[in-house]
Amino acid sequence: MAGQVAMDLRENSVFEDFIMADIRFDHAARRCEELGDPRFRPALADASDKQGLAKTLRGATVCINCAQYNYNTAVMGACLQAGAGYIDLGGLFHVTRKQKPMHGAFKEAGVPAVLGMGSTPGTMNVLARYGVDLLDTVERADALCAWVDEASVEGPFIPPYALRTMLEEMTEDAWAFEDGELRPFPAGSGGEIVRFPEPVGSVPVYLCLHSEPATWPVSWRDKGLAGCAFKIGMPPSLREKMAFLARLGFHRKEALDGVGAIPPVEYLERLIAQQACGAPQGATSSTLEVLRARVVGTRNGLRCTHNVDMLAQDHSRWKVSATTGTPPSIVSGYMGEGRIPPGVWAPEEVIDPVPYFEDLAKREMRVQVETLYEPIAYR
Repeated sequence: MAGQVAMDLRENSVFEDFIMADIRFDHAARRCEELGDPRFRPALADASDKQGLAKTLRGATVCINCAQYNYNTAVMGACLQAGAGYIDLGGLFHVTRKQKPMHGAFKEAGVPAVLGMGSTPGTMNVLARYGVDLLDTVERADALCAWVDEASVEGPFIPPYALRTMLEEMTEDAWAFEDGELRPFPAGSGGEIVRFPEPVGSVPVYLCLHSEPATWPVSWRDKGLAGCAFKIGMPPSLREKMAFLARLGFHRKEALDGVGAIPPVEYLERLIAQQACGAPQGATSSTLEVLRARVVGTRNGLRCTHNVDMLAQDHSRWKVSATTGTPPSIVSGYMGEGRIPPGVWAPEEVIDPVPYFEDLAKREMRVQVETLYEPIAYR
């Protein structure tokens, strides 16, 4: 994801120079060389070393944190100490709820932070805000995600996003907001068939752990929001692979007795990372993704549903999906222009939908809205 962010920064950023920081300096240096842009320079950084990271960040306008979400609070602390703005790609619900209480400290320090500003969460939150803004009252808002994956049958298995996160989504309880209360539900429950735009078409989607229900109930409680959930529709072949890995126990985070010190999930991450580094060009999949914010409420006394969709294929020049890497790049520009106030914010709180959608369109992602009114029963 950091590579996606960097490609967009290279082409569209308002900033003059960039640091690619990684605990593996050679990895950061290779990334900078691949970008072929002298504005990018590598640096050694450890996300768990708050003082050292703060030193690296001192003088920076904004840090885009693409590390695994369990480092989010530590990186936020370093940003606060260094006076650098902060953006991440999500906290998988539980960490997001730990990050939001840092609002007061960031506001007092005059530092802006936007949580979960990737694809979903991120763009999804802004889609939902657009739908909510069209309504007088809101009954529920659901985040729905699906994609068509034209995977190559040859080459290594390369997950579309963080493997650990995918396994957690498959195995951990999904938290949803129902009847005005946050409650856990079994992962993979709550299935329904959703008809997305073609060629994605009708897809079964299921509950999984995600960050949207951590912030939406607070953001829209004044409009009466009583329910929200996140549901994902993986391509069948990918869902089968992830379910198989979970059944084997590769989601486990504790080392096995008598089998060394590496937990199964970490072993699998390292194995796949090595395969990905050696993968030939074109070994990754080609995707068509759709994000849908389904918002139900009333407008002018009529009950209606707004389906606010974002559709995107692999970027025509980069030849990879850009739906997660471009949003934080866009919002870093907003921070650089002073458009994000100090404090810790969810995307729906501070991102103006229409200008943001225009920026997405420049990056080959389009937004469309479908409004469905319920019929009126005449007497």
